[in-house]
Amino acid sequence: MCGHDGVWWLYLFLGRTFFLACDRHPGNNQNRYCIDCDTVACPHCIAEGNHASHRVLNIYRLVYKDVVSVDQMSTHIDCSRIQVCNRIIV
Repeated sequence: MCGHDGVWWLYLFLGRTFFLACDRHPGNNQNRYCIDCDTVACPHCIAEGNHASHRVLNIYRLVYKDVVSVDQMSTHIDCSRIQVCNRIIV
């Protein structure tokens, strides 16, 4: 997709909405993203085992923005040219 073989998922990820209530686990927010399934899920959905060998990102809420830690993202993409704040990608 878009000629970027290794980062095709990044375009899908950036279009996702996080922190919605999980339909399967009331009281839990969808703050995980499975790269391999292109799925937004809560921690309980991820822990159920369907994503055991998948690449999963933890999404955090910081001053009303959804963010990912640089340490997590740098295992999947080159973050050397991305401006960060306290090791968080905004």
